[in-house]
Amino acid sequence: MKYALIGCGRIAVNHIKAALNNKLNIVAVCDVLPEKMEELLNTHPGSASVMGLLFDTEHRVQLVMDRDVYDAEYFCCHPCDNHGSLKIKTSDLLTKFLPHVGHEPIVVDLPRE
Repeated sequence: MKYALIGCGRIAVNHIKAALNNKLNIVAVCDVLPEKMEELLNTHPGSASVMGLLFDTEHRVQLVMDRDVYDAEYFCCHPCDNHGSLKIKTSDLLTKFLPHVGHEPIVVDLPRE
C-alpha cells in the first residue's frame, strides 16, 4: 500500500515509524505551511534543508534520513536557499554538524520501486 504523510507536524515521526512497521510504501511526505518553515527552519517552501536545523534551537523538528542517504559518502543540500548547493561528507554531517545543532537523525529503510 502506498502512503503519503501530509501535514507532518510534531508527531510525524510516530506516523513514519508506524507506516514502516506496517510495511507501507511511503511515497510522499510534506508540510507546506510557509509560516512554520520560516518559524522553525528560517526558510521557505522549495528551500528546505538539513542546514535549517541550525535555527531549530528548541529541537521541534525531527530529521528522518533514508538509509541510502545515511550510508552515502557525500550529502548534498541547499544552504536554506535554493540558489546554491552544498556537497559535504556525510560523516561530517553526522559527526560534526548534527551534534553541534543538537539533532540526531532517525534512519529508515524506505522501499524502492
